[in-house]
Amino acid sequence: MSAPEIAGILNELRSLGSEQTLKTYRRHGLEGEAFGVKYGDIEKIARRLRKRADLASGLWKSGIHEARILACKISDPNKFDRATFEAWVKAANRLLIADLSSLIARSPDATELAALWTAPTQSENSRITGWCVVSALASRDETIPRRWFEPFLDRIATEMAEAPNRLRYALNGALISIGGRNDPALRDAALHMAKRIGKVEIDHGETGCKTPDATAYIRKMWDRRKARAST
Repeated sequence: MSAPEIAGILNELRSLGSEQTLKTYRRHGLEGEAFGVKYGDIEKIARRLRKRADLASGLWKSGIHEARILACKISDPNKFDRATFEAWVKAANRLLIADLSSLIARSPDATELAALWTAPTQSENSRITGWCVVSALASRDETIPRRWFEPFLDRIATEMAEAPNRLRYALNGALISIGGRNDPALRDAALHMAKRIGKVEIDHGETGCKTPDATAYIRKMWDRRKARAST
């Protein structure tokens, strides 16, 4: 890691920021220092630095939101220990969790960490991250057996009603991702759970975001899969 390189990247991020984008992030609940850089611009830098995982720690330590997103995107998950993952999860704000979960889902310990962090005894941030890791694994890793996902469906149905607002969103996302997996048995089980849960109410504040309907979304995913298979 080179301190001048980190400083240069931070200056580049600062130059790309805008007050309008920062206001949007604040409406979505962002706290702490940030520049207001669009995700597309962060992604361009990440592609340029894709082989510079050595910079990730320094970017994260800056505490700046966009630098931490960049750290998640360029990190090598195989070089993380559990303590570092746990420290990053503890420090992550709500807008970092998606990128951090994506990183964790690529680590060798992903299934173990997801099972650990989704436990009701964990902090809300850890639980949200854990369920986002479950979603990422359901969407991307075809090697995980059905039996690993099945208990999560029961837990989603059990925990949804009493879950805090942000956690409900993560639970709903995991339900959709598991149901959209290329496994008819999981699809049917997820649709059954979605019917059992009913409409999921989530307060999105002033963001204009909407809560995906799990049943409709799962069916749409399968319709797209069927259409692709027929072409």
